[in-house]
Amino acid sequence: MIIQELLNTIYINGSPYDSADLSYADKRYPHTNLMPHLLDKLFEWVEPTYIVECGSMTGGSAKIMADCSNRKTDIICIDPFTGDTSMWARADHTDSHLFLGLEKGVPTIYKRFLANCMNDNLDTIVLPINCTANVGLKLIHRLKTENKISSLPNYIYVDSSHQLDETYLELKNSWKVLSSPGVLFGDDYFMPGVNNDVKKFASSLRSDEIDHEKLSQINKHFCDGQVIDNCIFQLDYQWVIFKK
Repeated sequence: MIIQELLNTIYINGSPYDSADLSYADKRYPHTNLMPHLLDKLFEWVEPTYIVECGSMTGGSAKIMADCSNRKTDIICIDPFTGDTSMWARADHTDSHLFLGLEKGVPTIYKRFLANCMNDNLDTIVLPINCTANVGLKLIHRLKTENKISSLPNYIYVDSSHQLDETYLELKNSWKVLSSPGVLFGDDYFMPGVNNDVKKFASSLRSDEIDHEKLSQINKHFCDGQVIDNCIFQLDYQWVIFKK
C-alpha cells in the first residue's frame, strides 16, 4: 500500500523503474553486512508493516529484507545514490572505484540499484527515493502529517552517512518517523561516527521509550551479541534499538 501511495504522491503515477537499464546489473550485488538470521528473529518478534532503509547502495540489503519477509512487506529505500565520504576520499582505491562506478565523473550507483531490483523482481515491493536520509525521513513525516500517506514505518534501517553528528541527526529524524512499537537498527557499529552517535542518541532516550523486554529477549537468543547502555543490542556490525 505505501508504495502505491508514494507513487501517486511523489512520482505522479510514474515509477523510477521506468528508466531502468538492465545492462547496469551489478556483478558485486548484493554487498551488505545485514545478517538474515538476525532479520528472521526481528521479523518474528515484530512483524514489519513497511520498512524504510536509509542508505541502500546497489540494493543488497533491500533484497535480504525482502527475502526474509517472504516478499510480503514494502521497502522504501532513501539514498542519494552518490556514495559516502570514504568512497570519494578513496576513489583511486579498487573497492571504492567499483562502488562508485564512475562514468564521466558521475556515480552509477542508482542505475545499478534499479537494474538489480528489476533483475530480482523487487520493483513492486522496493521503491527508491533519491535524496539524503534526512530529507527523505522528513518527507515521510510530512506526507503522513498531511494525510498523503496512511502510515509510518515500524522498521527503519540506518546505513547512510556514517559521519559524526550527521548520523546522530539521522537517528533523531528516524525515531520521530518510526511508529510504536518499532525497530530502529543499522550497520557499521564499529565505525567511529556511527558508534559515537548511536550511543549519544541512545543516551537521549527515556527508559520508558525502550522495549526492555524485547531487548532482553534478543540478548538471550543471540549469545554472541551484547547489550550496551541498557538500550542497544549489538551483534557483529549490526545494532538494534526497540521502540516501545
